Amino acid sequence: MKKIERNGVLYAAYDSLSEIEKGFNWYSKDSDAIQVASMSYDRGKVVEPHTHIFRPRSSDYTQESVIVVKGKIEFSFYDREKIFLDKVVLNPGDLIISFTGYHGMEVLEDGTVYFEIKTGPFTGLEGEKEFMD
Repeated sequence: MKKIERNGVLYAAYDSLSEIEKGFNWYSKDSDAIQVASMSYDRGKVVEPHTHIFRPRSSDYTQESVIVVKGKIEFSFYDREKIFLDKVVLNPGDLIISFTGYHGMEVLEDGTVYFEIKTGPFTGLEGEKEFMD
């Protein structure tokens, strides 16, 4: 896992499919609104059937992750003061998690496919995003 940090603040974490370690590895902290982990096991690993207990939760900030399935995407990250932090290019099988700050992306190849997973509920476009100038 690689991290984009400034002054002790984690803005993003990312990983490549080829670099994911065996076992269960957390990218997020318990306190993050989005919970992301990688899991890599050999044949025979069993996860017993289960359900999650209903427990009201709240979040004041949307965090999101992207998994690239096909193609290539470049992500740019900025801190809360709009200062550039880093650029990352993701390929198929790569994951990135945006915890805070500003971020943007550019699709670099035709036919790119990716999943975006973020905290909810979604309350509509109005009031969901603040764009950099």
